[in-house]
Formats: sequence, structure tokens, C-alpha cells
Amino acid sequence: MPFDLENIKEKSLHSVKWVSFSQILPKVFAPITALLLVNVFVPKDFGIVGICGAFISFVNLLQGLGIDDYLMRTKELTDEKLNTAYWTNLGVSIIFYLLLVIVSPLIALIYKENDLIYFIPVLGLNLIINASGFVPWALLRKRMEFKKLFFINFAPLVISLSITLPLGYAKLGPWAIVAGQVTLTLLTNIYFLVQSRWKPKIIYNKNEVKNILSFGKFVIYERVLEFLFANIDIFLIGYFLDLKTLGIYTFAKSLSWLIFGMITSPMTQILYPAFQKFIDDKERMVHHFMEVERRTFFITVPIFILIGGFATKAIAVMFPVRWEEAGLVLAFLIVGDGISKNFSLQRDLFKLIGRPEIYPKAFLVNFFYALIFYPIAVKYGLIYFLIVRVGNDFLYTFIQYYLTKKIFGFSGSNFYKIINSTLLSGVMLMFSIVAITVLYNLYIIKLNLLTVFISLLLCSAVYLITYFIIDKSSIQKYYCEGKIIFNIK
Repeated sequence: MPFDLENIKEKSLHSVKWVSFSQILPKVFAPITALLLVNVFVPKDFGIVGICGAFISFVNLLQGLGIDDYLMRTKELTDEKLNTAYWTNLGVSIIFYLLLVIVSPLIALIYKENDLIYFIPVLGLNLIINASGFVPWALLRKRMEFKKLFFINFAPLVISLSITLPLGYAKLGPWAIVAGQVTLTLLTNIYFLVQSRWKPKIIYNKNEVKNILSFGKFVIYERVLEFLFANIDIFLIGYFLDLKTLGIYTFAKSLSWLIFGMITSPMTQILYPAFQKFIDDKERMVHHFMEVERRTFFITVPIFILIGGFATKAIAVMFPVRWEEAGLVLAFLIVGDGISKNFSLQRDLFKLIGRPEIYPKAFLVNFFYALIFYPIAVKYGLIYFLIVRVGNDFLYTFIQYYLTKKIFGFSGSNFYKIINSTLLSGVMLMFSIVAITVLYNLYIIKLNLLTVFISLLLCSAVYLITYFIIDKSSIQKYYCEGKIIFNIK
């Protein structure tokens, strides 16, 4: 029905504002936070916490059991379904936490860092804490109550920083970061429980567990592969190189994730609950998906070109000398992530049409590429590794394009219609970056924070003006949607 579609679109657009705020505001403070942290901590501190986080994140994926996607796809959520999901997840989390504590000495031995024996059990408490707020979070997301999620995501971040920094100045090293992260997790999940207006009850149905596992096994499979793919670089760099290099790489990687999290996270969080309305209408689902992709390309392409072009200069003027290598690393990572993130939304559509196995099976190609070529490349140094990593991002993009084309009839002409204006505007953007870089190299422009910021603004203006000349109607459409998002009359 047209009325229903309009309601869905308007509600989704209003949701974009709060999801974006929940992602953007923490990222706006991220450079300030990073600047404070890198002046307090040394690269090895980030390396130690990075190793702990990688193993804990892996277990965190397993504990979820695909419950969030299962609850999102289920039309009617009864107390029986919700409570069974809650207690199953909590019980699994406790078991995984104990296993993680048991293997922590082995992890410490592999990375030749005895302190990991103490850090992993403490940081691992996040597994149990997250389990307590998992179902409430899924409920808020299913109801599209993103305004509540905004306040939940932002407030604990500030409190966490207020704990991390004083402890860092007190010379507690990685313990300061661990304390901040555990506090952040605890406060966030308390807020989930309060705001969802849902309380667990002693209700459990074994048959419901079978339904959860039947759907969730492919989701878990997908997430395990993605985790291994996302963290194999951390494991290899930490093992073959050193913790200082790992700290620099982890720092640059976190910046790249922060940047693209502002774009893709709002899309992915809204796409699944909004598009579930079109489960029985594949053609309409694909049409709206293409419109989402058009807007994603419009934003992501200039960002990875801009950051890729100015990363080394921005890092040089914003952070201490000991972090200067992070600039080149960030330039590589941002290009790779910028390419691959444009084709990361369709996996939710595979789940909605009842084909959750498609994405993880295809992702095996990228996983085996990483498994074979990453260990070889890292032995020759970080730059060789980064080149091979970006190659995998190109491979991922090609595979996902092929799948989208095959499953949804997303033809080459469809793809061209989506990206033609963005590509032409992106070319002009690259020319403007080259011109400004020449001026920097000739010392006509002095390198400092203000000139880098002005350069970014000027290049962004070139992109927007070019896009407006090529496709005026789309810019007007984005402007109108922006007014809806921010409730501007």
C-alpha cells in the first residue's frame, strides 16, 4: 500500500538521524579522544589491548548465536521466545568466558606477553555483561527506537573516557584502557535493560532453542568468518612483527572503522528492520536497496578519496611523532575499506529472503585468500601486507557485485546508473587533491591543522559542485530527505 510505504520511508528517514547521531557524535569526539590517548599511552599498550580484544571479540560472536537476526526476522515475539533467547545466550556466554580464562596462559605464551594472563579474564567480563543486554538491544532495534539507542551509545562513552584518562595519567598503562572498556560495556547494557522496558523471566523452551539454532547457524558461520577475516591481520602482525607495529596498525585500523562506521552502521541498522516489510515483494525490495546503495556511494567514495589523499598530512599534524607511521597505514586501509564497504549491505537482503547461507559461503573465497597470502606478505613487512590486504578488498567487491547481480538481477546498467555521477565527481575530487598536494610539496601551503582542514573543505566543495552540475535532481532529492531526517520545515 502506498500509505504504508510512505510511512516506512518516513520512519526510516527519521531513524537515520538518530542512528547517525549515535555513530557520528562519538566519531566527532574520536580525534579528540585519540589525541588525548596517544599522548598518555604508548603503541605497545594498544597492542596488548588489541590482542585481548581480538580473542574476546571472537568469543562474543559465537555467544550471540544469531539471536539478534532471528528476533529481527520473527514477526511475533512472545515471552517464551524472548526469555528462551535471553537465558540461552547468558548460559553460553558464561561457558565461553570460562573457556577463555582457561586458554589465556596459552595466548600469553604464543605472544610472549605474560600480562595477557591477567588482562584477558578482566576484559573478558564484557562477554557476560553483553549477554545481559543482548535481547533488550534487539528489541529496541526491532521497534526502530533509535533515539533511545543514541543516548545509550553516547553517554557511557564520555564516562568511559573520564575513567581511562585519569588512570592513564596515573601510569596504569593497558589497565586504564581495560577499565574504561569494561565500564563502557556495563553502563551500556544497564541502559539497554532500562530503556527496553523488558525484564527477563524464568521461562525456557527447548524447542525454541532448536528454531534459534536452525536460523542462527549460518549467521554464526558468517560472523566467525568475518571475525577471522577482520582479525587475522592483528594475529599475524603481532606474531611476525612486533607489538609496537601492531599498536600503530590497530590505531590506524580503528580510525578507518570509525570513519566508515558513521556511514554503513546507520544503513545496516535501519535496513534490516525496515526492509522486513518487503519480504514478500522481492522487486520492491531490490528497488529500495538500489536507492540505498546510490546514497551510500555518494557519501563513501569522496570520503575514502579525501582521507586516502590527506591521511599522512592529517596524522602528522594531529598526533605525536611516534605515531607518524599510522598516516600511511590509514591511507591504505581507508582505500580498501572504502571500496569494500559499498557492497556490504546486501547480506541482510539474503537473510530476509531466507537465504542466510549465500553470504558466508561466498565469503570463504576472501577468507582463504587471507589465509594463504597474508602470512606470506607480512614476512616482507607492513607495506607489502597492506598492498595484499587492499587486493582482497577488491576481490570482495567483485564477488559481492556478482552475487547481487545473480540473486537480485542487479545488472551492470543498474550499477552504472548508481555510480556514474559519483565516479565523475570523484575524478574531479582526485584532481583537486593532486593540485593541493603539489602546493604542499612546493611549500606554497604550510602544513598545519588549519591548512589541512581548509584543504579538506575546498576539495569537498569541488566534489559537491561537480555532482550538482552532473545530477542536480539527485542533490535536490538528498536535500529534501535531509530536511525530513532533521525535522526541518
